[in-house]
Formats: sequence, structure tokens, C-alpha cells
Amino acid sequence: MNPVTKRSSRSGCIASGSTRRKAAAAHTSRSPEALEEKKLRARLLMIFAVIAAWAAIAAHLAFAQDPTNIVADQIRAQGYKCDSPQSAIRDAQASRPDEQVWILQCESGTYHVQLVPDVAAKVEKINKGQSRGQ
Repeated sequence: MNPVTKRSSRSGCIASGSTRRKAAAAHTSRSPEALEEKKLRARLLMIFAVIAAWAAIAAHLAFAQDPTNIVADQIRAQGYKCDSPQSAIRDAQASRPDEQVWILQCESGTYHVQLVPDVAAKVEKINKGQSRGQ
């Protein structure tokens, strides 16, 4: 008996046309060309996902390693306003081995930031025209 046409166990009638169409569609979707196309789509999707993940990780690492963003995040966590950090310049003279000092310039102002591990940063806002220590 042809696999596309079946006999009903109750009436002995041949299956309807819709059943034949479904069986034919199932048969054509399993053709070698269709399977190869599905495999190719799956490979391309996997390659795209890997590239997208790699790009996202690379962008995150580049952003996270920028000292401007690190210092700005620290002072924001302590309640200071630094919406758009523009630069962070390390003050080599004021810094020590376990105590780094940065001059952070934000859109809202400039800050003198002293970073010490495991302790809150010491932050001092520097007004325009004011040198540190005045």
C-alpha cells in the first residue's frame, strides 16, 4: 500500500486529500536539499551568535578597563554626580603603591579622587580656578 494513502480501520475508505497533502509536505521537508538548508541555517545562526557574543564581550572589556569609567563608577557609587566622565588623569606625585590619586573630569565638575583598596574613595570636588590645597 502506498504510504501516502491509508485505509481507515473503521470504514475501509481511503484517507482524505488533506491527509495526503500533509504526508506529502512531511515527505518534501525531509528531502536532502531541505535538510542541507536547515543545517546551513543552523551553522550560520551559530556563527552569528558567536560573533555577536565576542563583540559584546570585547566592548565590555574595553569599557571596563578604561580608568575614566572605573573612577567615575566609584564616585557615583558614593553619591557624587558624574554623568558624563570625560577624562581621568593619574596624579603620579600624589599616588603611592596602594593608593592611587586621580583627577577626574566630568561634565558636572572636576574631582580629586584618592582610591585605596577596600576603603571608600576620598573625593574632593575641585571648583573652576581652584587649585588643589586652597
